[in-house]
Amino acid sequence: MKSAEQKAFRFPLTDVHCHILPGVDDGASSMEVTAGMLEQAYRDGIRTMIVTPHFRMGMFETPGTCIREAFRETEAYAQAHFPEMKLVLGCEFHAFSEMEEALKANPRFRLGGAYRVLLEFSGGDTPSYIRDRVLAAQRTGCRVIIAHAERYAAIQQEESLLRDLVRMGAEIQVNADSLLGFDGWGIKRFSGKLLEKGLVSYIGSDAHNTTNRPNRLAECARYVEKKYGPGAAERIFSENPETLLRAVLRTQG
Repeated sequence: MKSAEQKAFRFPLTDVHCHILPGVDDGASSMEVTAGMLEQAYRDGIRTMIVTPHFRMGMFETPGTCIREAFRETEAYAQAHFPEMKLVLGCEFHAFSEMEEALKANPRFRLGGAYRVLLEFSGGDTPSYIRDRVLAAQRTGCRVIIAHAERYAAIQQEESLLRDLVRMGAEIQVNADSLLGFDGWGIKRFSGKLLEKGLVSYIGSDAHNTTNRPNRLAECARYVEKKYGPGAAERIFSENPETLLRAVLRTQG
């Protein structure tokens, strides 16, 4: 087993998609799990985390006050134990038919309150629905980042859809586990194909705990650097997240 020193990547990493807040969705179930996830992330060289609790109508509708309280508790723990680590409160926002007003009115559905939205779809959503909801989010002034785009059947079956979305201005996020093969060979191959074609802007951990869905972002960064080259690793794990963070910090500043 590799030592903690060997696990960190060669430059600080930003995780743009993770579920570490305790008790707010299907991610960390307690502050104890949250603490373990923070320790794992820090050990692996992650220094910024955009925490993205789910919002999905009828499934994950945790009140904003509870989200903010969990974030304050998590941020305080991180500051006490890992003072170099910065946390940003975001959201993984599941698309629905009447979402425009929610996105415009409530900054908690966006990344750090900026006009950036991590937009999730269901596996069986149609190409027309995906295009329509991306346009709807863009009408609110948001730049769209499509969460784990490799998981949607419509995109797997119609690569031109993904190219259309990128031409429309959407950015693509892929999960580390997908590229590493933890979600099956087909997803691994498809994720690699998207990366080879330059369609991936971000890779996030989508970590939910430290056991069956841990943070493998550093492992994935090493894999990308070895297979696709240092340029790809720097673009996906450094340059693009830094651009995103600058937009978020301008909003917060």
